Amino acid sequence: MVTARGHLGAQIASRLSQSPMAVCPTRGRALLEALALEVELVDVDPDEWVTEAERLARSGVVRIHGMLVHRGTGSAWLDAYLGVTAYDEVLSRLRTALAGDAPVVYLDVDSPGGEVAGLIDAADVIRAARSGPKRVVSVVNELACSAAYVLAAAANWVEIPRTGEVGSVGVVQIHRDMSGHMAQAGVRVELLHAGAKKVDGNAYEPLSARARADAQASVDRSYALLVESVAASRRMSPEAVRATEAGVYEGEQAVAVGFADAIRRPSSAVPPMNSPAPAMSAFDGRRRGQLPTRRSA
Repeated sequence: MVTARGHLGAQIASRLSQSPMAVCPTRGRALLEALALEVELVDVDPDEWVTEAERLARSGVVRIHGMLVHRGTGSAWLDAYLGVTAYDEVLSRLRTALAGDAPVVYLDVDSPGGEVAGLIDAADVIRAARSGPKRVVSVVNELACSAAYVLAAAANWVEIPRTGEVGSVGVVQIHRDMSGHMAQAGVRVELLHAGAKKVDGNAYEPLSARARADAQASVDRSYALLVESVAASRRMSPEAVRATEAGVYEGEQAVAVGFADAIRRPSSAVPPMNSPAPAMSAFDGRRRGQLPTRRSA
């Protein structure tokens, strides 16, 4: 058993607040606020949790839940407790699932998105896996937005329940200007630096025109990478992806816009841990057409 107390979640939240994020703002805000809280872990058995995660992966189920980050705490079970999933952990579970006996690999996705850092490379790995001997099926359960949708879209096939939500293909970066608050508190911060851009974007002064332009250029570059990834995964034109304007789509809307392939309940799509996966002929949900033999990379 492990008892721990600290601000590990706050460290992650701090990093997320200063970098480009591919996250649905309305859904991701609560997770970011929760991460900033001090956490207390009591009577946690990490070995039991890791064994459960590995057993799920061996059965062909890869969980992609919570806020997505480039690097977590270094502990998969603590990440899960904090409600975050690291991209390297997703890929580790994917490798386990691909090497297992299950004929289909399921991505069980319930996430508002997360960091851009590490995202595109992770999506590339998933997209490459779908050209292998096993089909990779994304099951929206019930949220796959922004970064989470980029990962989900990389599968051969995307299923969504009627109330599920996908999309929000966009990027946001937050700048907090604390100068007014500091002035009211009678505190003046002066940053001594070398290099004209060294302190651009700091929280102790209003955002300069140069810093704003640089930050927007970074957001635009990240957005282009997301659009390119989703377009390649879903065989859509980049213009069609951009035309969604980071909108969120539910159920049938997602199928109509091309962001999902079928309507299906998550409980009927993802098999129990000890049950064999259904044959691909079972995936006969309502969609734009019939199930393709394979959505290749």
